[in-house]
Amino acid sequence: MEPLTDQMDLHELLKNVDALDETVRRAVEDAMEEHLRHNNKVAAWDGHKVVLVDPEELAEMLRDRYPD
Repeated sequence: MEPLTDQMDLHELLKNVDALDETVRRAVEDAMEEHLRHNNKVAAWDGHKVVLVDPEELAEMLRDRYPD
């Protein structure tokens, strides 16, 4: 997989699906961590409607998904 760099232009990123997936994953992780640091709820789609996820529930979901 091509390394992710600030110099990678959007056109190249969009052509590289693996790099795009990794970039989006990192952005989502960073956003979730930011919400947790500020004790904010997160909007999420539950399959039927948008719901607000409490920070405690978000932390639990992240622990389940990324156990240390």
